[in-house]
Amino acid sequence: MRFGIFYEHQLPRPWEEGAEARLIGDALEQVELADRVGFDHVWEVEHHFLEEYSHSSAPEVFLAACSQRTQRIRLGFGIQPLPPGYQHPARVAEKAAMLDLVSGGRCELGTGETSSGAELGGFGVERATKREQWEEALDVLTRMFVEEPFAGWDGRFLTMPQRNVVPKPVQRPHPPLWVACSRRETIRLAAEKGILVEVEADAAAPPVRADRHRVLQVLSNLLGNAVAFTPERGRVALRCRSEGERVVFTVSDTGPGIAPEDQPHVFDRYWRSPGSHEGSGLGLAIARGIVEAHGGHIRLESRPGEGTTFRFDLPVAAEASEGEPEGAASAG
Repeated sequence: MRFGIFYEHQLPRPWEEGAEARLIGDALEQVELADRVGFDHVWEVEHHFLEEYSHSSAPEVFLAACSQRTQRIRLGFGIQPLPPGYQHPARVAEKAAMLDLVSGGRCELGTGETSSGAELGGFGVERATKREQWEEALDVLTRMFVEEPFAGWDGRFLTMPQRNVVPKPVQRPHPPLWVACSRRETIRLAAEKGILVEVEADAAAPPVRADRHRVLQVLSNLLGNAVAFTPERGRVALRCRSEGERVVFTVSDTGPGIAPEDQPHVFDRYWRSPGSHEGSGLGLAIARGIVEAHGGHIRLESRPGEGTTFRFDLPVAAEASEGEPEGAASAG
């Protein structure tokens, strides 16, 4: 178990002279103490216009101050709002990379949509599309960390020409990514439909060099799709095995399958299966981007009426023969 501290910088009225300065100063002293006694993380929110509830509109400044007072505690954005109305993804990439540099590689980057009406209305972010805006911006953000230069983007919510986004972070391909969520829909759906979910992992599979949280995002997306399209009393299987210098993950279902004419498009941005009105059509495109950024490949096999299998592979960590290296994710 790991322990962290979480700050929103709440400040109830009445506000006395110097109250905000004392609030921030006290928090910085607490972070110093947390670092000395062995806490693992400090998380700082970003909120705007939420007087009393949160006086924390520039977490990158607070976390940078923390970095100069501490030695080992991880410094987390909890979270950076990504809909472009709040801030351009390039600014998020730049802030996270700079914090990673000044802290010696201790940045943790949480992202999300936010939900308060004061913030959404204040920045002109449409509530109905904020999930889709976050998904698109997250895809752009992760590419900015690894592409030199960033190849540019022409999407639904964001357009940007080719630019080299600098500086680059210490942690590669980028700081660990987190998301603010409370998503139980997939678990509930599987239970309601009586779907059997099988998990089979090769205990001898070596570690892969990967961002654990991003790989989990890929698996979550594939499993969510499999559960959604599998009929009642169907079967979903997640398997992991070693194949030479690769570890292969498969997610299979007994759903209706994907028509041959649709299969070339499933990884395209904004593509949705004919008749589908759910989702943004970005999930599989993001999954492909994550896998390819890790040096892997993703593909599908599907036969109408028999089900679908998605497979992706990741390269084995170079140091696997000497034990799990720092930054490696265990395949099991």
